[in-house]
Amino acid sequence: ADGAGRDGKSGGVENENEGAAQNADGQKMKDKNAAVSAEKNVTQTQLTETAAGVNMHDAENSDQSGETAEKQSTDADKNTGTNVNADTSLTDEEYKVFEGALFIGDSRTEGLSLYSGIKNADFFCAKALSIDKVVKGDQVSVGGVKMSVYDILKSKEYTKVYISLGLNELGWVYIDKYINEYKTLIEAVRENQPEAVIYVQALLPVTKEKSDKGGTVNNAQIYWYNTNLVQMAADMGVTYINADAQLVEEDGTLLADAATDGVHLKSEYCRVWAKKLA
Repeated sequence: ADGAGRDGKSGGVENENEGAAQNADGQKMKDKNAAVSAEKNVTQTQLTETAAGVNMHDAENSDQSGETAEKQSTDADKNTGTNVNADTSLTDEEYKVFEGALFIGDSRTEGLSLYSGIKNADFFCAKALSIDKVVKGDQVSVGGVKMSVYDILKSKEYTKVYISLGLNELGWVYIDKYINEYKTLIEAVRENQPEAVIYVQALLPVTKEKSDKGGTVNNAQIYWYNTNLVQMAADMGVTYINADAQLVEEDGTLLADAATDGVHLKSEYCRVWAKKLA
């Protein structure tokens, strides 16, 4: 499962115990997040397409750190209790929306690439990928070729760029670093793809069970990050998109049946995600 440490060091979601070693500033952030949780009861009615909904698409699997998104979704599909309360099939017209698109993200985006049925887009994604690694130029395998985000942005023209990064960064001490790195990535996309529409995806929530376990991956923290993403998107003039409509419980948490680990979506829910993006 993914994990990114604060200031670019490993440790995010894969090493939630790092939270215990945070300094006094880290404790202040936790206190602030606790206040957010107390003041803002994260409910579905509070979350809208243009507000900072409790959205988590990147809370990387902190409990199964050795598994890839493919194995997680494969194992998840073995369960017979699936309860998808929406049509998960996409029409040909809906799939056409992704023609010429580029997705940038971590292992949850990796799951989207494997199980959504989107075949006409490019995916720059990997387990443990975080915003600082992307901006620094770390390479991932794209179609069997090692590339940095700058390489792929220069490789061809894209019509749309969807970005979903943040869950591995939930343990960072300073959220300003996350936002500044995100802005740097958006600027790089604009420089290399001036005609592309840029979509900043809200972080989808985790399940209530996962959130209640504590650690840095929790819905109050996700809400706080989304609040900042909404403002950043407005400041940068890009589109903020919240894809959680069919993926959350009435209380705004991720559907209990949507992921076996509370974080990574099963294949049918990856299609729900894709349908919302379409």
